Amino acid sequence: MKKMQVLAMLIALVVTSALTVPALSDDEGGCVCKRNREAGNGWCSSCDVGWVHRVSVKSKKLFQALEGQEVADVEKLECDGCRKAVKENGACESCKASFNEGRRYRSPVALTLSKGRMVCDSELGCDGCRSAQTSSGSKYCAPCHIGFVGGMLFEGEKMFKKARAAMMTLKKASSTARKCESCAVAMVTDHKCKRCRLEFKNGRKIRKVEKI
Repeated sequence: MKKMQVLAMLIALVVTSALTVPALSDDEGGCVCKRNREAGNGWCSSCDVGWVHRVSVKSKKLFQALEGQEVADVEKLECDGCRKAVKENGACESCKASFNEGRRYRSPVALTLSKGRMVCDSELGCDGCRSAQTSSGSKYCAPCHIGFVGGMLFEGEKMFKKARAAMMTLKKASSTARKCESCAVAMVTDHKCKRCRLEFKNGRKIRKVEKI
């Protein structure tokens, strides 16, 4: 009888412990939205939402179109143009692929925004830069010749304006994805939406296509 009582007590203890285990936190495999939002990029499978340069993207297809693919081994690439482009942060006209910092992009929007970099306050030279960095929108510091888009630093006014335009397209595509994911993907990749028969260039609809 004593053995049966001890066994019953152990089972009750195990069951009680299982019921009191806390829910998974962001760092334990549950929702990672907070971490992704702070980092600027990432997909949360728990919530089916992603973050691309701090912009919320609820379409997995759009997120994947914007996500760069890491080139693990340059020498294993079959295309000579791609191997050269990876090393030079350039583009391969033959494969219609662009590269930056060892990653392959099929979206001009994603490629442009990938050229920004995160910086800390100690790296900034003036109050104007610090104000631009914390701005929720896009802001340029003329004296220092740097601008911030989505919290990332872009050097030179030309690059800043290009990044600002890319960010506007990204936000528009995220909103468009609620109605048509195919249009949203076409918007950031300069392609066509077979469903709506629309062709896009630089984030804008340029014509309706009769046949695709």
